[in-house]
Amino acid sequence: MYKNLPYIVNRRLEDFQPYEKEAYFERYRKKRKSVFTGYLLLIILGCHYSYIGNWRNQILCWITFWGLLLWWFVDWFRLPGLIKSYNEDLACELLKEFSWVQQKKINKITSQKDNNFSQWKKSNPTGTLNDYYKSNSR
Repeated sequence: MYKNLPYIVNRRLEDFQPYEKEAYFERYRKKRKSVFTGYLLLIILGCHYSYIGNWRNQILCWITFWGLLLWWFVDWFRLPGLIKSYNEDLACELLKEFSWVQQKKINKITSQKDNNFSQWKKSNPTGTLNDYYKSNSR
């Protein structure tokens, strides 16, 4: 799996099909943020908060000139953790999206199975669910 993903995400990805995992990781790689880029934005433009989508803090930093540059120095140490937190949140959010798609497929398969059982039940009105599974296991 991916070593930087939260444990719960790695566990849930074990249930995905290989093509679903590939799609998930491709989307994650496109959207994740880099610590190196964050540092570049911190040094050059001071817009590292906007890079991770935290516009409230970014505007506050610009207005206060980073608390007279105090927070600019503090952010040198905080930046890796901020970006790691962003990437973990992104991984969980993508997992929700992919799980929703996966659940739709499961529901579709389940409804097909329910439909098959309904048809079987019409032709075997005295049959039980156990009989249905026995007849379909052959």
